[in-house]
Amino acid sequence: MEIGGLGKLSPNMMLIGFQEKWSSCPEGVSQYVQTLQTALDLHLAVGIFRVHVMKNLSRHFLQHMKS
Repeated sequence: MEIGGLGKLSPNMMLIGFQEKWSSCPEGVSQYVQTLQTALDLHLAVGIFRVHVMKNLSRHFLQHMKS
């Protein structure tokens, strides 16, 4: 993992996944950029993470939350 310019983590931090397929969903890109702009307007620290091997982890998280 590479981290650049990361100071103290604080409760006002938003982590968001890196948008992979920019051309396949134009309305998704607009929503993605709007989310980033809103977070920065609210003075939140923003972290964008990118995983080289993307897996759909939503099922894993949902199962974990149910138990």
